[in-house]
Amino acid sequence: MLMLLGQRWQGGTAFGFMAGSLPPGATLTRASTGWYFDSAGVLQSAANDAARFNYNPDTLALQGLLVEPPCTNGIRNNTMIGTVAGTPGTAPTNWVVTSTINNVTREIVGSGVEDGIAYIDIRYYGTPSASAFLFITFEGTTVIAGMAGQTWTASVYCRLIAGALTNISVAQTLSERSGAGSTVDSVSSAMTPTGTALRTQRHNLTRLYTNASTLFSVNYISIAYTSGQALDVTLRIGLPQLEQGSGASSPIKTSSAAVARAADVLSLAMVDGTYDIDITRLSGVTNVVGAVVSGGAYTVPTDLSPLQSVVARRVG
Repeated sequence: MLMLLGQRWQGGTAFGFMAGSLPPGATLTRASTGWYFDSAGVLQSAANDAARFNYNPDTLALQGLLVEPPCTNGIRNNTMIGTVAGTPGTAPTNWVVTSTINNVTREIVGSGVEDGIAYIDIRYYGTPSASAFLFITFEGTTVIAGMAGQTWTASVYCRLIAGALTNISVAQTLSERSGAGSTVDSVSSAMTPTGTALRTQRHNLTRLYTNASTLFSVNYISIAYTSGQALDVTLRIGLPQLEQGSGASSPIKTSSAAVARAADVLSLAMVDGTYDIDITRLSGVTNVVGAVVSGGAYTVPTDLSPLQSVVARRVG
């Protein structure tokens, strides 16, 4: 029970974060709104300084407390503002989406919200007169600054709504761009979206930028097709995100400009001294040896993986 309650014992302190509320002695601050999945698998917003206990959007199991580093989603509009249904219809503001070409027709079926995730449904169909690619690009090619030595992560929710993946190949690409917006390097990953809930199909791609000519960062979905081979597919695309970091953080909603999420600052009340600390996250256990606590509190390091417990043993 000690791990659940947040208690002190002679020579140490334990804090548990798997009860859905902060234990005694734990204080969290965050200077911005944050997002998390609740116990029903719905993406919810949390006000400034509100703790976010995240649930697995697939299994609905509690994962722990989000204590994330600061992050900015550079995509200015991931909530589909400006979408107009039609054939070919109007894509969201700032997006660049291949229209009808090579006898392949584009239809913007519509937009909406599924489990808190803003989405757009895009259909392509026809018998191609040439082999080519269709591109669904979420931002301009000279908007999100990036450079060699930085690590970037692209993520997007994508679900198959109608039709099939027959005769096409779907991929996500994270691309390094020059000052003119030309591709100088990139990495791609095949996608096989299914009909299961959108919240369970977040596709992530991480890349360390290495090209000295890189000045901008772009992510997009591509659909490859072959001349003479009929296709008909409708994809539901939700909350694309492009952020500097080693992995996909919790979703950040945008509508007209890049949006920053402030760091979660978790402070644990502890007697001043030296401690060996075990920090258990969903991803595993981190051992901090010889941590010095002064001022009566220990600040837990941020991480993309939800926090489950902290056990501190006083050694000095």
